[in-house]
Amino acid sequence: MKRMGRPLAELTAGMPQFPQVMVNVRVRERIDPRQSPAIQAAVRRVEAALGRTGRVVLRASGTEPLIRVMVEGEDEAVVTRHANELAETVRQSVWVAAAELQTRRPAAKIARLSRTAPMAGDGRLDGGEPNA
Repeated sequence: MKRMGRPLAELTAGMPQFPQVMVNVRVRERIDPRQSPAIQAAVRRVEAALGRTGRVVLRASGTEPLIRVMVEGEDEAVVTRHANELAETVRQSVWVAAAELQTRRPAAKIARLSRTAPMAGDGRLDGGEPNA
């Protein structure tokens, strides 16, 4: 801007703006989506479908247990469909839909509370009864 002596709005006027859809997929543990062959195959399929008119970004959040799925392209309906397809692939690959997390928590809690010997970090304050 300074070098050209023109405002940002003027400099970006020739850049097309495409619809962008972001889907956050909650995961139980942080994973790197680049390490999953199923996720990477799905990303390649979407990138091929979009061609040079769009882009795909999948990344783990740095602050939350989320995989962020972003798809950008010319047609909003197509972009939305691809973003949702990729999000579903991520869910299936890491088996962490929110409902599934809730059904797994009680089982984990029961298993933890059924230990007979006190262990460090198992929820017991003084080696006695487990904390509920």
